[in-house]
Amino acid sequence: MTNKKNILNAAPFLGHNFCFEYEHEFDLNQYLQTINDCKDALGVFKKYLIDKLHDSWVLETIVTENLFSVTLNDFSTHVFADALIEKKSLNIDHEKLVFPIQLDFKTSSKASFNLVDDDGYLTEIETTKLDVYLYEQIVSIENNIIELAFDFWAKSKGKKPGQNILLLISATDIIVAEQQDLAWNKLFGTEFDGYYQYFKNQFDSERYVSDQHICLQLIEEYDSLNKNAK
Repeated sequence: MTNKKNILNAAPFLGHNFCFEYEHEFDLNQYLQTINDCKDALGVFKKYLIDKLHDSWVLETIVTENLFSVTLNDFSTHVFADALIEKKSLNIDHEKLVFPIQLDFKTSSKASFNLVDDDGYLTEIETTKLDVYLYEQIVSIENNIIELAFDFWAKSKGKKPGQNILLLISATDIIVAEQQDLAWNKLFGTEFDGYYQYFKNQFDSERYVSDQHICLQLIEEYDSLNKNAK
């Protein structure tokens, strides 16, 4: 009998991302209630849970015994900026659409990097380069320790194919440095502040906005609202 951890216990909410045959029933409503009950411990990070950072690519990571830090290019803001450039025919280089958000997890032990096999069993690996943030799960919050699990994508290296990496963290604190506003102002100035604020208001609601078509709709909505207000 194996003593290996299984994703069924380690991060059941992420199971479908790793195991095609995964059949565990996960109570999403209970999970959302748990997140809400622990909002003080989660702080700013709470508003980015449940797919809000999905597909954000990794700009930098720092991994030590007492810290896991990852800086992402916020995908949703990137998509909205791209839609605004398209809609308003702006001359801004797509490569400059970088909207950093830094997530610092102070840890009680070093973050654990894992592969997950088809049966859901975890194999711990050495610290490896992460490329794309996919999903997260708040596993538990007890005795001031926040247990978290993350699904990151690591791109192919040489002949090795790309793969999902399960990252497990025991955090004593979570610090979020939102740098998107500063990056936005450097690119767009103040001319489009109204559009940006409308986008942020929608992002902070339960509306899904990480899609080019939806972001184009947001711009049209904002234009319509302001036209009717005049």
